[in-house]
Amino acid sequence: MKTFLCLFALVALTLAIPADIDVSGKWSGSFVRTGPEGNGDTSSALLILKQTKGEITGTAGPNDGEQFPLKKGTISGDKVTIEIQHESQSIRLDLVVSGDKMKGEIQMSRDGQTRTGKLEIERAK
Repeated sequence: MKTFLCLFALVALTLAIPADIDVSGKWSGSFVRTGPEGNGDTSSALLILKQTKGEITGTAGPNDGEQFPLKKGTISGDKVTIEIQHESQSIRLDLVVSGDKMKGEIQMSRDGQTRTGKLEIERAK
């Protein structure tokens, strides 16, 4: 009986450990940018990602025709961090993966000014 309980506990612990997350693929959704006066405007977002262990490469932009290479991308657990450098603008995405969805914050910096926004994307099927 004691052996059975130990085996049961081991199986339960194994099932409780989350499976590795792979964010490779196309992700699309919406991006809401907050303006200086607190107003927001919404635009589309498309990320095409390839994950190798904890590193993420690929591109991001508003659509297929306008994509910018990722400068740096990492994943640790369910947390994704992506950095993009486009001309004089630096963009940082801090996202959380939940199944086939990611959402989180964006910070955009240009000429000493920083703007923020929210991003919600889903894996393309």
